[in-house]
Amino acid sequence: MLFERLIEHRHYLIHQATLTVDYYPESLKSDIKSIEFAVSAIYEDITRKYGWEHDTSDAI
Repeated sequence: MLFERLIEHRHYLIHQATLTVDYYPESLKSDIKSIEFAVSAIYEDITRKYGWEHDTSDAI
């Protein structure tokens, strides 16, 4: 649902439609932090499961 909302807002912005009036910068920042956390957790799980090196040199 989070990804869908971000994609929807991106789509509206790119195609010059109106944005939802209640989607403030704070909401965007919160959504981005949630995505970063989720991606990091998934990356850790995948590297642990397959025994790969956990490279954080390009971490955000």
